[in-house]
Amino acid sequence: MKELVLSQFLNPKYSDLSIMCGDEVFPAHRNIVCPQSTYFEIACDGRFKEGNGEIRLDDRDPMLIRKMLEFLYIGDYTYEAMGDFDAENDSGDLPQTDLVTDLQADAGTEVFSHSEANTSSANPRTGQAFFHAQMYAQGAYFQIDGLKTRAKEYFEKSFMKFPDRESFTSAVLEVYDSTGGDDRGLRDLVIQMTTDNLLLLRAGENPILDRTLLEMVPNFMLDICLSALDSRKSDDGLDIVHFGLLQGQTGIVAVGRPAAASAKVGEVLRDGSRLAIIAKAEDPAELVTAGRGQDKVWITAFIAVLCIITLTCWDLRASALSGIPVVGLLVVYLGLTRPPESGKRISHRRPIATGHIIRLLSFRVVVTLLAVLGVEIAVFGPPKTPVVGTISLGVAKSLMWYFLLQTAEHCSWSVTAAIGTFSIVASRNPFTLTSNIQALSHLIASLFVLRQVISLLPDKAKSKSALWICILVYLVPYLINNYSIHVANTSVIQSSTHPIDQLIQDAKANFQALLERQSNSYTAACEEYRRRYGMEPPPGFENWYNFAKAHQSPVIDDFDIIYDRISPFWSISGTEVTEAIDRLQHTPNSDVWVCTFSAEEARTNCNHPHRSVDRNIQGFLNTVLTDLRGLLPDVKFLVNHLDEPRVLLPPSSERSGSLHMTHYSKRPVWDTLVKCCPSQGSKEADKPTVEAFGLPFVTDRHSTTDLCKHPEYRGSHGLFISPTSFPLIEGLVPILSTGSLSTMGDILYPSPAYLESEFEYVEAKDISWDSKHNTLYWAGSTTGGFAVNDDWQSFHRQRFVKLAQNLGNKPHSYLRESKGVVSLVKSSFLNSRLFDVAFTRIFQCETRYCRDQQALFRTKSWADKDEALHSRLVFDIDGNGISGRYYKLLASKSAPLKQTLLREWHDDRLMPWVHYIPISQSMEELPEMVMYFTSEAGQKQAREIAEQGREWFSKAFRKEDLTIYMYRVLLELSRLQDPKRSARRA
Repeated sequence: MKELVLSQFLNPKYSDLSIMCGDEVFPAHRNIVCPQSTYFEIACDGRFKEGNGEIRLDDRDPMLIRKMLEFLYIGDYTYEAMGDFDAENDSGDLPQTDLVTDLQADAGTEVFSHSEANTSSANPRTGQAFFHAQMYAQGAYFQIDGLKTRAKEYFEKSFMKFPDRESFTSAVLEVYDSTGGDDRGLRDLVIQMTTDNLLLLRAGENPILDRTLLEMVPNFMLDICLSALDSRKSDDGLDIVHFGLLQGQTGIVAVGRPAAASAKVGEVLRDGSRLAIIAKAEDPAELVTAGRGQDKVWITAFIAVLCIITLTCWDLRASALSGIPVVGLLVVYLGLTRPPESGKRISHRRPIATGHIIRLLSFRVVVTLLAVLGVEIAVFGPPKTPVVGTISLGVAKSLMWYFLLQTAEHCSWSVTAAIGTFSIVASRNPFTLTSNIQALSHLIASLFVLRQVISLLPDKAKSKSALWICILVYLVPYLINNYSIHVANTSVIQSSTHPIDQLIQDAKANFQALLERQSNSYTAACEEYRRRYGMEPPPGFENWYNFAKAHQSPVIDDFDIIYDRISPFWSISGTEVTEAIDRLQHTPNSDVWVCTFSAEEARTNCNHPHRSVDRNIQGFLNTVLTDLRGLLPDVKFLVNHLDEPRVLLPPSSERSGSLHMTHYSKRPVWDTLVKCCPSQGSKEADKPTVEAFGLPFVTDRHSTTDLCKHPEYRGSHGLFISPTSFPLIEGLVPILSTGSLSTMGDILYPSPAYLESEFEYVEAKDISWDSKHNTLYWAGSTTGGFAVNDDWQSFHRQRFVKLAQNLGNKPHSYLRESKGVVSLVKSSFLNSRLFDVAFTRIFQCETRYCRDQQALFRTKSWADKDEALHSRLVFDIDGNGISGRYYKLLASKSAPLKQTLLREWHDDRLMPWVHYIPISQSMEELPEMVMYFTSEAGQKQAREIAEQGREWFSKAFRKEDLTIYMYRVLLELSRLQDPKRSARRA
């Protein structure tokens, strides 16, 4: 059997697997390769493209692949002569694992390279141990345990057999390059054999093991130090420990800080990486002595954790991510600070000469930054930041590093991490922080880190206590911010004289009138229908009335939103309506669902020309119409698939059966939407019914959303500027949409999103009003428009977040009372403690404009869908279409603030200032409104609105209420399509 397997090695006969490596193809057999290698077993199991019998390993060395296959077939492998190996790998350069290596080469420090004269050192990738280390790496990569074991055996035999500088260096470099830190198989063997032969390796004027190799492989140096600390077999070992600790501390900082500054791995991980260095804070050599390490490590660990939590704004999830590098370096720190058995103190206060290294490094940094800037400009275009500000920031950063390095020459490198952390924490602007806890924790963290900086400086440093004055960098803005908040809070107008109070009182009266005017009998309902609409109710209206009364509907008559949307279709006959539906159904890319309600089964079936996922349209209709068996005729209707509304009605004089569809995606559409508005004289907005002192409080909901009355809306909503998708249909065709603009003709129906689990209100997730934060909360994505140019700054969601994060550098409007007179004042101050607002996702934009938004806004990495319920004020705003979370907020114990230009089915029954707080399109009143509703007097009214909205939602937004509404819509649609109905001319 063994001879049979041997005969198959590299034999294409009966081969069912080809391993391709560059230009070479190695035939193999699955029944031989897969049982021995988990890698090949998984690759060949059919779930991956490699399952077709071809595996490409272009990044692997062909010679090593051949040797690995040799082991799989023969059970062993032979050493390949280095001459042959070098012929296939003619580069021969040492693997450069660290920037320090390059810097040493530039500075004249000896490194191994082709430039060396003699043949033995011209190629450091040499020796049997180096080859066996490569084979061990193949075993690890392809998960072949037998190969790892055999390679380790050969490595142990060859590593210290007639060692020379080149072969020893090659082997160490390969071991630490090709194996991970968690694979200690060869690393422990290298350390053991190195420390056992330390005298031999350090002998002579040109020792095999010297400073150069330790600097090139910091992890090897660190392992040597830890091993020598445990054994201390010679004075040379202590010398290595001494030198290793010095280089190890420098290495950790040098590796840590660039990782901290790497672009957009995330601000959390950036700060976390930098703070992780603090976890080792003190000089390792100073802490090796017994009795000094344990107390200090936990103090510095506490400071690190405090800083992480502070910088992540008390986001525990983000803090946990930042804690990963902290814990890793803390483990290293604890290992370094383990006291020696003898208690002998190891001195580690050598100054570090960094001048020549820094000069070389500075040049490389400048070249690298210029290259990165060039790539950024080529890909994203010129940056938006001011040139002067960027240069100033660069100079300040350079000076900071200069002084950091000057400081590090006289004390522990750990001070650089502490100073860097202080600069981050103390430079946070307290005016932008969203809670008092955040602001205070920044002050406390700054104090702790500053104390650490001072303690790390040499005792002989003059007047180092004077550095405590640096705390003023944060303390002064913090005190100014607190004073500004106090002044603002004491200036809020009391409820009796505030315009909002009058708006609330008027709205309550209007809502009470709405409840009282509802019909209490079928006869009265019919009379009211005739009075409102000038025509008879549709057939089946009596059954509808009885159904509504039986299900205790609080609204019987106020369904104007249905008639207003249906009435334009009276100008064409029932036959023409049906023809329009059929015509659009067969129009390419119309993106509408054709739904048919079966009266006998009380079920709806929806079909689409090419889509299979209907966004729960059919499920929603079957849920709300299931109780209407036998109460409705069969009805066919169209449902819009998109978020945006679809139908633009032509002027009365041009109405016919023709349909035209135009795609306005990603381009302005305002002029088209308002082209049918009446004459200029009727475009004037209605005068407010309450004295608002110049603030645009919403006093008339319908007027506020009327595009014809507000030409200023042209550049204030993403749907008008650059809609994500907007295939506009011009003509008379009835389409059901979840939301529509005032100038459009979509027939409105409740959004299926309102019944989806993602937007479902769960009372167990809510908390009492008294337990909620006294803030305004919103978190979401940049939907609402597609950014193709700088106009994204005028999109409605971006404008809202810019205002809430005070990024616009524009004065805000507030009402102030002086001697009984209320007036409007302007101020740049915005109390950020009252706004917890951020984007969680930036998309729907071209790459460069996504970058610009990420640079501008303070974002959250993630937000729980129920996080809004922890605030007293919750904001809701349009996205691409209506907002699906609105009902969840209405049902909650929080007070919803709503900004929208889209009309929905519930507009007749929801009363602004009673069930929710309306916000104008300009949002100019929002700062004053939030100040008022978070004041002592305003909180009472906000709470009342929250309770009223919650109570009304439980009475008027039940599943039964959705059924009653859809029942009436289908009655009207059925009459509209009646083939016997003639066109009704005005």
